[in-house]
Amino acid sequence: MEISAATIDRTIKPIRHRYKKRGLSETKPGSILKELIPIRTNQWDESRLGFVEADTGAHCGNSIKLKYFKHRKSPVDYTRSRAYHKNDNAHIEGKNWTLKRQYLGYERFENPKLVKLLNDFYTNKFYYFINFFLPSSKLLEKKRIGSKILKKYDKPQTPLERLLNSGR
Repeated sequence: MEISAATIDRTIKPIRHRYKKRGLSETKPGSILKELIPIRTNQWDESRLGFVEADTGAHCGNSIKLKYFKHRKSPVDYTRSRAYHKNDNAHIEGKNWTLKRQYLGYERFENPKLVKLLNDFYTNKFYYFINFFLPSSKLLEKKRIGSKILKKYDKPQTPLERLLNSGR
């Protein structure tokens, strides 16, 4: 019932190559982009209607040129997290899990035929599912009482319901 980490590594070494790593990132350490993209924390205003936070997932074929963000009337602010501070972008990283990884997994979609199908899925089906039918709860309040953190959430609503109830 007991085994050391070294013994586990030695035992699975012959078959380890069969299994791909999950969650591979397109961001390369030490890239020139790192110097060009500013670090920002606490700049988000999730209460403002129409606020969008996005992450570059690798469901775009073999290129991450992100034409959607480049060719817009309104500019997009690019930001990045501080090194070793994974919660700087906790909101979007959580959505990556709940809206992308759980439905589509960790695989890269590099085949151009699949990319076309995925883009159609995101634009014509998934978009409506998320905005019209998938409710989520928003954090209203967070209090620390001793070592416990108590969180209070509003009732679950779809993004469409939030918009209609906002009066805007």
